[in-house]
Amino acid sequence: MDTSELVTTAQEEASIAPQSTEWDSTKLLQLMNQMLVEGFEPIIGAGRGGLWTHTLTRTLGANNSVVRLPPRTAGFIQADIRLGTGKWCPLQEHTEADQQDWERLSASYPVAFIRRGSTLHLTPAAIDGQCSMRVKIVVRPSTLYLPQTTGKVASVDLNTNIITLVNLPVDKATSSTISGTLNVDVVEPDDNFELSLFHAQATVLSSTTVQIASGYNLAKIQAGDYMRVANQSEWPNMPKPFHHLLAKAAAITPCIQRDLYDRANDLRQSVAAGINRLIEHVKPVVRANTQERKPIQHSWE
Repeated sequence: MDTSELVTTAQEEASIAPQSTEWDSTKLLQLMNQMLVEGFEPIIGAGRGGLWTHTLTRTLGANNSVVRLPPRTAGFIQADIRLGTGKWCPLQEHTEADQQDWERLSASYPVAFIRRGSTLHLTPAAIDGQCSMRVKIVVRPSTLYLPQTTGKVASVDLNTNIITLVNLPVDKATSSTISGTLNVDVVEPDDNFELSLFHAQATVLSSTTVQIASGYNLAKIQAGDYMRVANQSEWPNMPKPFHHLLAKAAAITPCIQRDLYDRANDLRQSVAAGINRLIEHVKPVVRANTQERKPIQHSWE
């Protein structure tokens, strides 16, 4: 469902007339965005089933000991490090109480980190300028806006990082066509409605071409996806079978305010049952194996 369909469904569930000004599309979308963050984000983030998960890579540079997590980070999963083009090795997370012990280590690259708010503090600092770090995170769902038909991807050039569009999308916050340099997402318009590209720096080259800065992986993008200004979408970043839950959840508040308490209770029960199904859906699939698996051993030598 796109946001127009979601609004219509919410109005039908709450018996709201389409021409209502008390509960119009703006107010219902505000409720849906609130539900996404407060209700669905903790479920999908904790599920660890791969939804909303992104892996971002950056070069640390010499003497760098602090890495800021990307915008819209809802959950942190892991951090890895490598020297040059070597193998990725996991960084060990430690606590404030262990900080002094880790600081005594003598190495030219980080081996551990501590999380402080939106930053990762590496121990020791990356003396070697060829250190790269990758961070796996769970991102927050995009903010919902009314639909637009622009921004459809026609083709992707992985060599030049240029995305060719049918036409440029509109920034829904300003109601103007994108221009200059900005951050963008690319959204899958079906199935799980995941982000094929997340919060990437982009430069508009022409009326149909946008170049993505180096370092971003465009391999997930396909023709038919849609480019949007970062954190804007008309589709909830959830599997399609669960979109109706968002509309039903948004319909509860209008029902209560209009004294439709029986209908509100019915909606609560329906949403609760649907959320239980969503919890099962987003759990990671683990292959059954009767043989005990030994953990992978990593060497820092």
